[in-house]
Amino acid sequence: MDSTAVLVFASLEHSRRKFPDLNSKTGRLVFAGLTHRIVDLSRQAFGEDVFLSVPEDELREFENAPARLLSQTGSDFGERLCKGVEQVFRLGYERVLVLGNDTPQLEVEVLNRCQEEFKTASVLLGPDHRGGIYLLGVSSGSFDLLSRICWNRNSDFAQLVAECELHNQSIAVLSTKSDLDNQADLERILRNTPGKVAENVRSLLRRLLTRKPISHIPTARFDLVPDTMRSVRIKIQLPPPPFLSSPA
Repeated sequence: MDSTAVLVFASLEHSRRKFPDLNSKTGRLVFAGLTHRIVDLSRQAFGEDVFLSVPEDELREFENAPARLLSQTGSDFGERLCKGVEQVFRLGYERVLVLGNDTPQLEVEVLNRCQEEFKTASVLLGPDHRGGIYLLGVSSGSFDLLSRICWNRNSDFAQLVAECELHNQSIAVLSTKSDLDNQADLERILRNTPGKVAENVRSLLRRLLTRKPISHIPTARFDLVPDTMRSVRIKIQLPPPPFLSSPA
């Protein structure tokens, strides 16, 4: 098999805890909706080659999702991620594209671009506004570098770039996007997302607002023409990381 699979890697409870003022039931419902959205986008771009990896106690919540379910195992995020990607590789896929459930700005154009970039790059990176990543693509030959990363320290992007340079792995860097980690991120995403964000996504995000009325967030920009996705082919020499120039 010479193909690409998408691995949506998520935890409803972990995502919900980023918003402590939100009750658990509502938070899980919102992030379940965002997870289903990412699965649907992935299927638009990659068909049936979509897997959803969640903690074992969340499997029932996604039993009707149009994706093959995998149970997360491991003592920390890095171990769970590596084991999830390895599971997919063992099925015979040559490339795995890993996505989370906390990037509402993600659109199908980005995923379509990934298919093109994988033709010449062994690693795909989608940097977020803090220095982490919202998207990670690896080929079977670049998988080992994942075990050398100290994850979730807002330096994931820089670490991955350094490892790829060290081991002569070619990289494609996609457009920078904001992850949804706290209230400030939520307001930034609702206020500044370029292009059109679907109404159901705005509705889901607004349910996370806990202390400000909906009218506080301007939405005029959501009706603009969808943004043209841009990617930059990176080889050995890299420009400053895109997140350094992202809007605050």
